[in-house]
Amino acid sequence: MKSLLSFLIASLIGTTIVVNGATLNIEDILKETKSTANQANIHQISTALEFYYSDKGFYPRTDSGESLINLLKTEEYISGDPYDNSIFSYQSLNNGQDYKLALSN
Repeated sequence: MKSLLSFLIASLIGTTIVVNGATLNIEDILKETKSTANQANIHQISTALEFYYSDKGFYPRTDSGESLINLLKTEEYISGDPYDNSIFSYQSLNNGQDYKLALSN
């Protein structure tokens, strides 16, 4: 319980904490967590794109992350709005036969 309290206090003031003798920087932990979440989002979007291609014979013909998410939501390849559209870029290539999806950090 004491470690949790120390973590919460450090999180609030943005400093470092010591756990079992190791110094942890909260900002580094948050940055790594965000990076991991962004990679998971890209993987989920890629999976949805493959289902889309399997159903339609082409990838979505759009050129932005925001319009891609809107299309995939509308056509129920993803649900909800868990994605930050600003973290990635999407570009349809070769008339929908290929695409480029990347983190834009």
